[in-house]
Amino acid sequence: MMGIYPITFSLLVYAVTTPSFDEIEIRLDTTYYPRRTLVIKANDPVKNPYIKSITIGGQITKDWFISHEDLVRKKLLIFDLKSKK
Repeated sequence: MMGIYPITFSLLVYAVTTPSFDEIEIRLDTTYYPRRTLVIKANDPVKNPYIKSITIGGQITKDWFISHEDLVRKKLLIFDLKSKK
């Protein structure tokens, strides 16, 4: 799991959940998107399964949803994870 999944196909909004990897790079087609890549990082999701905070494009978000526009315009999505609730 990448840590994001679409809520429904009719809305361009993603719900967030704990990713199952430390880092992934998604390559975007610059014909359609302003950035070439989107990087998603998490700090050891095996040992830290709970989300402490989410930072997108250098700004912490308190929301559990990310718009498609924010996702492709920002370069970096960081999940700060913790071991306990």
